[in-house]
Amino acid sequence: MPKATQNRWSPIRLYSEFPLIDPPERVISIVKNSRGNEGIIVLNVKVDKLLSMAGSAGSGQRSFLDIADVQGSTVFSNEPAAQKTKPTTYLESDYIGLKYASGPVTPDLFGQAAVRSLAPLSILIPSLLAILAYIMFVTRRNYRPIENIVRRISDYRHETKPNASDEFSIIEQVFDNMLGRMNLIDRQEAENAIMRRKRFFYELQEEDTAFTASEWEDYARLFRMPEKGGGITVAIVEIDKYVPLMRGDRQQLLEAKHRLETELGKRPELAAMVAGSDWIAGGRLALLVNAGTDSFSGTIGPDALMDGLRSWVQDAFPFSVTIGIGSVVDGLPEAKTSFREALAALQYKMTAGNNRVIVYSEIKNRENRVDTDYYKWAENLIHHFRLPAPAWRNDLDRIFGHLEERLLKEEELRLLLNDLTHRFARLIEELPPALQELWHAVSYSSMAGALRETGSVAEIRELYESLIGELYDQYAAILDKNSTNPVIYEVKKYIEDHFANPELSLNLISDRFGMNGKYASQLFKEQFGVKFVDFLIGLRVERAQKLL
Repeated sequence: MPKATQNRWSPIRLYSEFPLIDPPERVISIVKNSRGNEGIIVLNVKVDKLLSMAGSAGSGQRSFLDIADVQGSTVFSNEPAAQKTKPTTYLESDYIGLKYASGPVTPDLFGQAAVRSLAPLSILIPSLLAILAYIMFVTRRNYRPIENIVRRISDYRHETKPNASDEFSIIEQVFDNMLGRMNLIDRQEAENAIMRRKRFFYELQEEDTAFTASEWEDYARLFRMPEKGGGITVAIVEIDKYVPLMRGDRQQLLEAKHRLETELGKRPELAAMVAGSDWIAGGRLALLVNAGTDSFSGTIGPDALMDGLRSWVQDAFPFSVTIGIGSVVDGLPEAKTSFREALAALQYKMTAGNNRVIVYSEIKNRENRVDTDYYKWAENLIHHFRLPAPAWRNDLDRIFGHLEERLLKEEELRLLLNDLTHRFARLIEELPPALQELWHAVSYSSMAGALRETGSVAEIRELYESLIGELYDQYAAILDKNSTNPVIYEVKKYIEDHFANPELSLNLISDRFGMNGKYASQLFKEQFGVKFVDFLIGLRVERAQKLL
């Protein structure tokens, strides 16, 4: 195709929209970029249509009209060359590269006027004036088709007042305005689609919200999914250890989240199945997955698709993800059920572990109860630590071994581990100040942080073993340095638990703990700075005050 620049129409060329069906026609063209250089739009104007309008407007018996292109080749002529006289009107357009020439045909009017000049002058002069007037009329009539086009375009120019030097420039500006409005409409529709997708995922999280039939139909069109019978499921992608990552390089994490959602649509196996996605929380990305039988190639299902996503994220991003998958439901109206199941699946993440896919249908009937001996094991752990006795490690192994074997929800695990942490907190308040300082400065904050940031049970176990082991070593070192009998702490604990017993005395303490009563009193005074009797009376007075 001859080159058509941004500011000029192309020379006349042959063009056929359907080459195998229609013969080529002569056209002039202009080319425009469309939608931010995403493509081009070519505007073709049929030359023969314009020329036929020009030919029908003129009189072939009395005048001629010739149109030629930039090479001088005749494009249109309504009279043979032998009958033409010298053109009386000549126009040329650099913008579209066409030249126009018109004038009267033979026998020429000037020859007729010469013959008639033999008549009386009263006839000659009016005839000459009439001939001149007719020539002007014919010339204007030949230009009338173009004038009509220009007049219509001028109406637009007067309304909008564009900066254009000629009519074809006005056409170009109209064309540009049309493309601009199309782009604006496209951007508005894209923004509206994003907001409607966000609203859909927001509504999924609302328990009491119900959609009308028309709203479901609208969402089905939005996600290009059948409203019924299509088979869909909801998956929730949760970034592992999101809180510590946010404390680190926050900007890097935000960029990675944006890249994750963007590249989901670029991976063929995901783009074909994932109908929509949205971040429903800081570290959670909800996916609407088309789980229809026609959507998956071979035998791949939603769980295999999500496992591929999990593996890809692990390799391509600075974090891993755990994915909860709900059941496959019949259509969009049941999507809320699948969404709630995907959330429920992530509740088992602490025992299932990070960086894995948890399918709700596979775990919904496998939830276990905690053994009733759990709290007995916790009491033994505290007792052996207070002595101190190395057996506390066996107690801790038994507790975490039991938790790892059970499939428990995150909420229940938090309660159990919080109970264990608070038992240690009460114990530490009875131990030497140096141990209390270590507990408050390091141990307690680390334990609470691990529970708050949702680590796996295996990771929490490793942390607890390290922190409790550090406390135990320091406690044993303090006892060894002071040569203090650790039994005295057992004595103090026993007095606190049984001070209401009227039989409680040094003799009872001596019998229970196998030590001399006098020695026990002296040891108690050295260790706690108060006599046994005074400590016992203080507890009873405090209890009486509370009862009053």
